[in-house]
Amino acid sequence: MRTGVNRDGIGTVAWQYVRQNHVVSDSDDTPDFSSDWPILAGVWADVTRVYRGRGEFTVDFLRHVPEPRGRLLVARAMVAPPVALDLRDQLDETWREYNRWSMPRADS
Repeated sequence: MRTGVNRDGIGTVAWQYVRQNHVVSDSDDTPDFSSDWPILAGVWADVTRVYRGRGEFTVDFLRHVPEPRGRLLVARAMVAPPVALDLRDQLDETWREYNRWSMPRADS
């Protein structure tokens, strides 16, 4: 196990703790970004909404919560159209990988 801090200031031991405790989705890569712990840990969302502006897309991540509100906005990302296309491509590929991993194999 590597220790120390990568070039962006994220402690590799801390990052491995986050991954081992399933705080973020599994990845073999050490992140190539820096972030505060609350952001690095992420948020849970069970609803998304996508809105289109003239030059951007807005993605709202919401979580169902008990009344009175019913939903809580946990994150909002506004991205340029090329970033939205890249996100779509990454989600498509990740979905295909997930299906290959999670679905039972047909016996031939």
